[in-house]
Amino acid sequence: MGIVKIGNRNENIFITLNWKKDYMLEEYGYEPMFVSLFGSQNYGLDNEKSDMDIRAIVFPTLNDLIFNEGVVSKVEKYSDGEVDIKDIKTYVGLLKRGNPTYIESLFSPYQINHLSGLEDAKVIVEEYSDVMVKDFMYSALGTISSKYKHMYKCDKKNEEHDYNGKDLSHMFRVYDLMNQVADGSNLAHLNFRIENRALRELALSSKEYRMTDELAKSHSKIIYDDSEKLLNNFVNGLENNPKRKKDMDEDFKNLVYNAIYGDIYRCWEQVY
Repeated sequence: MGIVKIGNRNENIFITLNWKKDYMLEEYGYEPMFVSLFGSQNYGLDNEKSDMDIRAIVFPTLNDLIFNEGVVSKVEKYSDGEVDIKDIKTYVGLLKRGNPTYIESLFSPYQINHLSGLEDAKVIVEEYSDVMVKDFMYSALGTISSKYKHMYKCDKKNEEHDYNGKDLSHMFRVYDLMNQVADGSNLAHLNFRIENRALRELALSSKEYRMTDELAKSHSKIIYDDSEKLLNNFVNGLENNPKRKKDMDEDFKNLVYNAIYGDIYRCWEQVY
């Protein structure tokens, strides 16, 4: 089953998220902590051809816990997008390292908070943003670097151009996030939609292949070089605070423990 289309755009998104939440339980036995949108529809760079990409953060099953089956980390493709499934422990590990796409999912306006833990995670990110921003900036630069190297090496998805428009569009978006953080934004208050009209038009024109090859090459090089400078200047102004880092790790550890314990308790109540 793909994107559900029976109402307006927002209604269709939430109907699809609800369906995927139920599917996680029925197909895999995973109880989702939350299900949210990520990708172009989440940050307003979608068009009629865009996929709907969904992230499901789930609790490990009882079998996973008893038999130590390891982490849950898989991507399931469907006709109109994909579902990225992560267990809560894996997700929190990615969150702690400041991974932009997982922070995006946490604060997406399109999400279903099925069980406890989501709001606690938001509070922790807001409280320890000063600790997480360094890793966020390194992770963001890593994304830009990866897209920059990839945009001329993969299938272009457009026979008339030499670049991959989706990769360049991602570079514009992540570059915008880096600038927000450099300007002092808390990670919990980032705007994942590009509000700068000129930058937004560049992102859309590259994604829709309205940008010439020459301009695409020029813009990608400017973003790559400037993001490196942005990171270096930002990191040089930061001070390490080991105690804050230790406190953050402890709070995230307690979040995972309390969430999984609560899920086990709910299962126990259902049985008895």
